[in-house]
Amino acid sequence: MQEELDRSLNLFKKYFEEKAKKEATSDLQHDTETKETKFPKIQPIATQQVDIETMLRKRLIEEYREFAKLLAKEAPQDSDLVSYIEKVKAEKADQIQILTAADIPAISKLSTGSPNLDALVGGGLDPKSLTEIYGEPGTGKTQILFQIAVATTLTNHSAEVVFIDTEGTFHASRIKELAKRFSDDSSDFLQRIHYVKISDFQSQLAVVERLGELLTKQTSIQMVLIDSISALFRAALGLDSFIPLRQQLLNFHIYELKRLAYEFELAVVYSNQVYFGENETKDGWRVKPFGGNALGHGSTHRIFLEKGNDGYNYAYLISSPVYGNRKVRFNITSEAIL
Repeated sequence: MQEELDRSLNLFKKYFEEKAKKEATSDLQHDTETKETKFPKIQPIATQQVDIETMLRKRLIEEYREFAKLLAKEAPQDSDLVSYIEKVKAEKADQIQILTAADIPAISKLSTGSPNLDALVGGGLDPKSLTEIYGEPGTGKTQILFQIAVATTLTNHSAEVVFIDTEGTFHASRIKELAKRFSDDSSDFLQRIHYVKISDFQSQLAVVERLGELLTKQTSIQMVLIDSISALFRAALGLDSFIPLRQQLLNFHIYELKRLAYEFELAVVYSNQVYFGENETKDGWRVKPFGGNALGHGSTHRIFLEKGNDGYNYAYLISSPVYGNRKVRFNITSEAIL
């Protein structure tokens, strides 16, 4: 198997080396071109982004076609690929375990620090799951994530948390304020909240991809929090022409988070932005979470927040494979989310 992979990589390398030589020769032949020809006028940014995306897709298709021709020419045997696939299938089949329901251990839940919010999700947050919290600005999304970070680290003095901040919302002073409710001596808990500030969706993808290395070393990490999951994707890929690409990236992002949650027994909780649909959904909601099916299918539990006319905030469990739809009331104070 390794020899087959090495051969494919060598062919791929040879293809690009030969291509680079051809391009270098071509550049020398065109040195007499005018600057006007070599440097076309800059287009408006919106048009430029669409053209770049189209160009990249076209270029990628061309690369695959050219490489496919090379493979067909120098490695025409289909049997090698078939045998490789069959070998991988056999290896995966050997790894599959079939258990009974009695063999599955009970899950130890993690508290949100709010009895009402805990009741919404059956007594607390589940490890090996993804919980999405969405709602309009000011409904309490960030405050809930802050309290979850505090409750996780102060109710279990060995537990650690990773907080990924994509909107610049993290404030250590608010974290300390919420901590007073749990402990008089909480001087060390901030050391167990690992904070990551990122400013573009590429970094967000990279952080989650590298998170596995940290989780292998820091085995006491029990929670990953992201505020918010969609903001950077929405800002950079907001044009309609980017929707397929954006959804594909979000789908991959959620897949990686789900894999880490299961492998390292993490509870992953993220906030999400919303938009207003023209009509109510089948559940009666006009406020819709951003991210479409990528987040809809990827999230284990989805919680919608809204402000009530009575001065309280309300949380609705919109979807869950375990619990039915339910609703609780909570209050945001200077000391806690209750």
